[in-house]
Amino acid sequence: MTVLNFAARPATGWFTYTHLPPNATVTDMSTAAVIGEIDAQHTVTVSLGPHEERFLEVST
Repeated sequence: MTVLNFAARPATGWFTYTHLPPNATVTDMSTAAVIGEIDAQHTVTVSLGPHEERFLEVST
């Protein structure tokens, strides 16, 4: 999945998608850094810098 920040300041937000399995790992595909884990409510929090984008992979 892709997340984008079009603002000139940092942004932190979350997304919820009921098809994401809890405890799945979310990884930034361009850096291989682990961003977080899907929680029990099928949600993950992502922080982005100004005008930043990330391409994320969800894996179980």
